[in-house]
Amino acid sequence: MQRSSVPRPSSQAPERAPGGDEIAVRDDALRGQPNAVRGSRVVMIVDDHAHFRSALRDWIAREDAGYELIEAASGEEAIALAGSRKVHLALMDIELTGMNGLEATRRIREMYPEIAVIVVSQHTGDAYVEQARAAGAFAYITKDRVIRELLPAVGRALGRAPSGGGHGDVNE
Repeated sequence: MQRSSVPRPSSQAPERAPGGDEIAVRDDALRGQPNAVRGSRVVMIVDDHAHFRSALRDWIAREDAGYELIEAASGEEAIALAGSRKVHLALMDIELTGMNGLEATRRIREMYPEIAVIVVSQHTGDAYVEQARAAGAFAYITKDRVIRELLPAVGRALGRAPSGGGHGDVNE
């Protein structure tokens, strides 16, 4: 299968995301989606850029149909969805409107420790990786490495793939 790239809004630079917790996403994102399979793992995509959320959702659905993908546009919405849905994993941006993704990760991990969070961000500095680790993230992946590293990290976070490979797990 040929891999496609994830379109990125021109205003967004590539970023690195820490991960580790699951997050719920907006229910209306499921309408008409073929990947909303009963019994599948729920992966919440949290980003305040609708275009990036949509592109990431569509790419993941094409690459691995085994996930139910939901969306949240803010940290507050992610926390609410995590409490109302059986979310297994959250893909969390750092730069969000309102509460930032690191704070949302910390709160989700405190309230729902069974949810893994992978931070997906344009920020490449070690300080961001350390902050994500401190917030409880499973992994940190920069947006410029999503195609190469995200699905393996998702598999590891959900226990579907062996550990190792890539550089994203913040606790290795």
